[in-house]
Amino acid sequence: MQRGTDDRRYHGPVRASERDREQRRLTREVARSVDAPPSLVPVFHELFAGMPSLGSSPRRLISMLQTAGVGRGDRVLDLACGKGTIAVEMARRLGCEVIAVDGCRAFLDEGRRRAERLGVANRARFVESDVRVFASKAARGRDRWDVALMIGLLPIEEAAPMLRRLVHSGGLYAIDDVFRDERLPKGRSDFLSVPTRHDCIEIIEGLGDRVEAVDVAAPSRVRSQNASLYRRLAANARAVRRRAPGLSRDVGLFLANQRHANWLIGGQMRPAMWLARRA
Repeated sequence: MQRGTDDRRYHGPVRASERDREQRRLTREVARSVDAPPSLVPVFHELFAGMPSLGSSPRRLISMLQTAGVGRGDRVLDLACGKGTIAVEMARRLGCEVIAVDGCRAFLDEGRRRAERLGVANRARFVESDVRVFASKAARGRDRWDVALMIGLLPIEEAAPMLRRLVHSGGLYAIDDVFRDERLPKGRSDFLSVPTRHDCIEIIEGLGDRVEAVDVAAPSRVRSQNASLYRRLAANARAVRRRAPGLSRDVGLFLANQRHANWLIGGQMRPAMWLARRA
């Protein structure tokens, strides 16, 4: 009996240490997903206050999915769901059964509150997990979804093969990513590794799947949306700086990253939503 007690004392701290390492890694991943220093993750609820969709366009995506035949009872997996706006609206407007996955607890808590408020908590379930880990485990299982989403996390060349493994034959997957405007001369582009629109289509078709729809935002709409989001971010950032002066430097770095991203998107980079059907 004493040996058993010794074993528990030995393995307990090891498991706790592993959990701590995993949590730190997840925190870094969450921070990287929005180009923020990891130190800011604990204040994300303040930094992103009043920004339910974090830059995505739920209305346009849901319209694309509805046109493609998605409706009541369809099972949806929303990876990197953020605050869950898309997940909740799919449950509310289309009657889907949604599992929404993200690594940021503050975002998930807001998503759960929104689902409760709109009466769809029974159809929109939120899971805290590393998106890659969740997808890998799910792909090894037998369960498959009607629709899988990844809006604004991994590039299309990584997201497409990941998502198609999670839907059944004939199922849909949607990706939000940027492509490089091929109308620009190659010598003027600093981002030749970023695929063009034609390249993105080839990535999906190269998997044997079919592009059902593409939504490319007009540059004027992108600039207007990004300007509005940045004004809100900047106001939130000022409040965080006043409350936590020690985070001021990292908040400044985060805002600089957002300004740079806004400069790129709508210029050399064009945001698009891709909807594909697995063969």
